[in-house]
Amino acid sequence: MKSLILFSVGLLAFASQAREAHATCASSTTHFCIDHDGNAFTINAGAEHQVLTLKTGTTYTFEVAGSAVANHPFYITHNADGAGGGPSLDTSDGVSGGPISTLGATLTFTPTTGLIGVATYYQCHIHTGMGGTITIENANGNFDGGTADMEIPPDMTVLHDMSVVTNNDLAGVVSDMTGSHADMTGSTNAADMNGTGSSGCNTTPASPSGPLAAVFSALAVAAAIYFSIRRRKA
Repeated sequence: MKSLILFSVGLLAFASQAREAHATCASSTTHFCIDHDGNAFTINAGAEHQVLTLKTGTTYTFEVAGSAVANHPFYITHNADGAGGGPSLDTSDGVSGGPISTLGATLTFTPTTGLIGVATYYQCHIHTGMGGTITIENANGNFDGGTADMEIPPDMTVLHDMSVVTNNDLAGVVSDMTGSHADMTGSTNAADMNGTGSSGCNTTPASPSGPLAAVFSALAVAAAIYFSIRRRKA
């Protein structure tokens, strides 16, 4: 009986130590539970040396979930080897806290756009080669947020020119539109269109009507305004 009691006490003590060795950490896509298997860090009970892909503007929490991390302080750096090499990321890069090593300790990381394309890693602050790569992507897409990605094509500058048309210009525009309309509706004979005379195609195309006519009319107006403005600027 005494042996059974001692065995039970020992079992409870072992279970208690096991619970203490692994903190209760709720992993998710933005909450990373850090452990160490003796060779390298593991994230959310995954494989060693995982590549983490993070989005700018999103806050990620790294929490120590295993007691083995006590011998391998976790930090985020631009150094591919670790071992305290730097530069370490700080608040200007969106990192708060670290290195962390005690159970339940956390480090938060909200990547900035300045880190896009910059080599970034999670590593051990004491030993080399125990971490992995962190890839930073823009939350708004693949572009880096610079003005070069938002450059307006040169052809779009006509919209600016059209915005300064005055009432005096409109009279000339209307005149140009009338002339353009006459040019467009001058000859509809198929012989004139293909240069083959009546021996070619003698069918006279029907004039567009309904929604199609409205489309052609709108195109004619836009073309007339565009070329009128270009002539005035010339």
